[in-house]
Formats: sequence, C-alpha cells, structure tokens
Amino acid sequence: MKLSLLTQETIKDEAEKEKEEAIDVEKALYQFLRSPKEKTIEEECWDKDFHYVYPHEESTHLYPKYAVSLLKEEAMEKLKEEMRSLEKKEQTEVIQIQELPNEDTEFHSYSEKKEKSRGARIGDSFHHALALFDYNKGLEQLPDILEEEELELIHRGKLEKYLASPLGIKMKEAFREKRLFREKHFMQALPYKELFQKGEEREEVLLQGIIDAFIVEEDGIILVDYKTDRVGNAAELVERYRKQMELYSAALEAIIGIKVKRRVLYSFALGKEVEL
Repeated sequence: MKLSLLTQETIKDEAEKEKEEAIDVEKALYQFLRSPKEKTIEEECWDKDFHYVYPHEESTHLYPKYAVSLLKEEAMEKLKEEMRSLEKKEQTEVIQIQELPNEDTEFHSYSEKKEKSRGARIGDSFHHALALFDYNKGLEQLPDILEEEELELIHRGKLEKYLASPLGIKMKEAFREKRLFREKHFMQALPYKELFQKGEEREEVLLQGIIDAFIVEEDGIILVDYKTDRVGNAAELVERYRKQMELYSAALEAIIGIKVKRRVLYSFALGKEVEL
C-alpha cells in the first residue's frame, strides 16, 4: 500500500476541483432539461391529462332542481330594478333625503318584511281552501277544511266573488263532472338556458312545481292559477307570472298529451280572472 501525505493546499485544490465538477454537472443537467426533445406518447398523455379544462365548467355550479316559485322572484326583482332606474331618473334632491338613515326607514323595512310574511300566509290559506273545497257546498264548510289560523286569514267576500264569477261557475261544473283536477305536483327536465334565458349552458335541470287547478274539456285544457298578490292592475300580474304559466302549460301538455287552450290567473286582489 502506498501512502501519500496531503498538505492543506492540496486538500483545498481537491475541494475546488470537486466544486467545479459539481457545477459542470448541474449546468449540463439544466441544459439537458431546457433543450427541446421529442416527448414520448406516455408523456404526451400526461400533459393532456394535467392540462385538461372541462368545457362545461359553468354547469358544475348549477343546482340540479329548481322550483317554479323562483321564477316569480326573478320576475319581481326585474320589475323592482326597472322601478329603481325610473326613480333615479325622476328624482334629484329627494333621493338624497330618502337615503339618510333614520328610524322611520328601519321601521318601514321591518313592516315590509312582516307584511310579506302575512301575505304569504294569506296566499297559503286561499290555496288550501280551494284545494279541498267541495263545490256542491257553500262557505259553511270552511271551518271543516281549514285550521283556525287559516280561517282568520280568509276574506269571505273575495271568496264568494270568485265562486260567483264565470270561472267559479265553470269550476263548479267541472267538479261535478269530475273534470276538475287540483294541486297536481310535477317534475320536468328542461335545459337551464330555456328556464332562465341566460348563460350558454344547455345542461338539463329539474323543474318542480304545483299546478293549482286545471279543467279538461273536449277541445283542450283550461289551466288555472290563484293569485293573492296585491297588484294595481292586470298587466302587472301578467308580467310577473307569464313565464310560470308557460312552463305549467308545457308540463301539462307533455304529461297528459292534451293541448292547453286557455291560461287563466284568478286575482283575489282585483276580483277577476286574467287571461294570459
């Protein structure tokens, strides 16, 4: 075995040499990685998988099921937005005064929410009464078909006016001849774009609704929906519920196979029927 003595300078030179060799290897590795080279089929598949973008990303944010009542809320928001735009154009200094926070505006907001809650309960009471109403009897049956709280919310005069109207008389005839159908639930698959008229997605979603009533006649169906909304005129009601009634009509025709010949809203606030 041959032994050699290493001086401090020799050790330092060897360390520098190893460092330079390591740097050269690192440079060579970077150069290799940066240099263009043909990818294997496996590497191309990896690239495709790692960089894949789902073409229908928007559809992943959709709810699978929607209630018809949502369309009413959307229509009402649209009307409110239009009213707000008109107010901004017509008002100047008045707007600044109205925007000042005070107890009156807070009380108005609270009262409005309370009124909406009461309005919804009134609507439920009328719908419940008409879903169970025996057209062979009169209003004396109401205590038998409604809870006490619902009974207090029913305006008997408005209900009597409905029963005496041409629509009420037609409903009575259809009831006696077993051609009147009430409170029918349905679910229908529809493209999202067709339902809300926005976006580009054609993904199908489920539409769920309850049809208040419909009458089957020889030449078609009369679709009926009861409304207790406080409105000033028929046009406002039509604008609010047009889309809903169109969807109900399409669902009925698809399920029963009979054409809807009339779409009728009965407004208890206006005391009359409104054709769509």
